[in-house]
Amino acid sequence: MPSYTNLPFDGLLETLAQRLGVPMAGVSIHERGQEHLVACYGLDAANTPSAQSPCGHVVAHGAPLVVADALTDARFAPLPFVAGPPWIRPFAGCPLTDASGHIRGALFVADRQPRPDFRDDERLLTAHRPRSGRTARAELPARRVRA
Repeated sequence: MPSYTNLPFDGLLETLAQRLGVPMAGVSIHERGQEHLVACYGLDAANTPSAQSPCGHVVAHGAPLVVADALTDARFAPLPFVAGPPWIRPFAGCPLTDASGHIRGALFVADRQPRPDFRDDERLLTAHRPRSGRTARAELPARRVRA
């Protein structure tokens, strides 16, 4: 997997979390069925199978995804980050693509308390999407295809 440690996400994540009034934000990259949290604000970085992460749903969905209360959503309720620490309740994520247009991961924000108004905050998360595209774009290294 390419290195993402030099990408300038920390300031962006802190600003995004503060602007939305949430305690958690992050950037995840998904490769070979694994989620790698390459930048986090308000939570500890951990790698997990993509199928067990909220961002895995964003990547599979291919479009922004907002859930007001993950505990009441059948897709999210059994996930480790919802059923256990950090106890995610509302979640919003936007896919990130590489220069070739491949979805590589997600930019996300989350809170520990349910927020019925969370869908209104989706506008801030997705405000900088390309008009013709479905995803946010970031300067991510190009995908390596292995035979």
